Amino acid sequence: MDLWETSQVLLRATASTRIPIGTNDHDYDGRAEFHEPFLQAASYIFMNADEPHPVNAVAADVRDTNGAGDAFLAGYLDATLTGASTDAALASAASQAAVALGLKHLHPPLEALLSHLGPGLPFQQVNVPNL
Repeated sequence: MDLWETSQVLLRATASTRIPIGTNDHDYDGRAEFHEPFLQAASYIFMNADEPHPVNAVAADVRDTNGAGDAFLAGYLDATLTGASTDAALASAASQAAVALGLKHLHPPLEALLSHLGPGLPFQQVNVPNL
């Protein structure tokens, strides 16, 4: 779950479910009240380690940085959940971040679909109700 004000609505909506929730709390200082609901709801918390684990960057033609951190986390989690070592998981994370950096729309299938449909698509804003 992203640390974002809008995500707090989702936290309330999932509170009574048994759906596991993960959060990336990389900048938590141990005191920030904003983080507390995410920490309380999370089944899994991704935080910075006390010891640095260097990882080589993967070359990318940067189109947009939006989502690169989330892609990094997703690559790391996927590799870790399939049994990869920390070093291998970090390499996978860097590769996934490079994919996101090279895309305008964050995800290759979405990029391909939107390119195929062409410019000027009618997008509709969806408002999430307060629960």
